[in-house]
Order: sequence, then structure tokens, then C-alpha cells
Amino acid sequence: MSVARKDPLNQTTGVKVLIASCILIIKFLSSIDKYDIDGVVPLIKENFNINDAQTGIIRTSSSITNIIATALVWIFGDIFCRRKAFLITVSMWIITSICSLLLGSHIYAVFVGFRALGAASSAVFEILMPVLLADMFADRALGVAMMFASGCELVSGRKQFIYYLQVL
Repeated sequence: MSVARKDPLNQTTGVKVLIASCILIIKFLSSIDKYDIDGVVPLIKENFNINDAQTGIIRTSSSITNIIATALVWIFGDIFCRRKAFLITVSMWIITSICSLLLGSHIYAVFVGFRALGAASSAVFEILMPVLLADMFADRALGVAMMFASGCELVSGRKQFIYYLQVL
């Protein structure tokens, strides 16, 4: 026997599907952004005239900020409105990604800083994504939404795998 949940968002199914689709597209683009940095390392090395060790700073700084952001969400997550936090972090991710491309083209530290801030923003909204989906859907519909979310990660990871096969 399932208990009917009251819809806290009071939205029609079409609006929920549209919002969930936007969330999943953002998740997909974020996953591609996260995985594809490895594919452009030769271009980054050439653009900034850096060595292999210095390119590792991109992943290291992103990992550190990712861990810090995840810990902060874990500690302070119930204080903030989830929807607002999601929208703010998605906006920050978009802005920092664009800034890393435009403003960081001459100074490597600026580029790495923007990439690290983007990774932190991405970590936060990837944590909030399943929670927002659970707020909108229940039962089987939630399972389908989560399946598509997992598919976003799989497709972007598979794309990276295919790229590596072509390089080898």
C-alpha cells in the first residue's frame, strides 16, 4: 500500500517534466565539463606553456574545492533553500566556466581558480539534483528520473572512453 504524497510544488506533470529535463541537461553538461578537461590538456599545455606537473594542478585544485564544497553542503545543507542553492550554484558554474575560457586565457592561476570554483559549484548542484527530483516525483516516476540522471553520467563517461580509444 503506497501513501500518496502531497505535492509541495503544486505543479502539473508537464511542468515537472520540463524542470526535470532542464536539471538533467545541466547534469549532462556538467559531467561532460568534468570529464572532458582531460581531453584538452594538450591544448592547455600549449596555450599556457606549462609542463605536465603543472597541468595536474587543475585536477588537484578541483578535487580540493569539490571536497570542501561537499563537506559544507553536508554540514550546512539544511540551512539553505534547496531550489535557491541549486539555481545559485548552477549560475556560478556557468559564470566560472565562461570566465575560465575568457578571462583566464593569459594567466594560468586565474584559469585554475575559475576551474576550481566551477568544480565546487558543480559538486553542490550535483548533490542537490537527486533531492530536487525527489521533491518533484515519487515512486516509479522518481526511479525513472534518477535513471536518466545516472544515464547522463554514463553517457558523458562513455564519450570520454571513446575519446581515449581514438588517442591510443
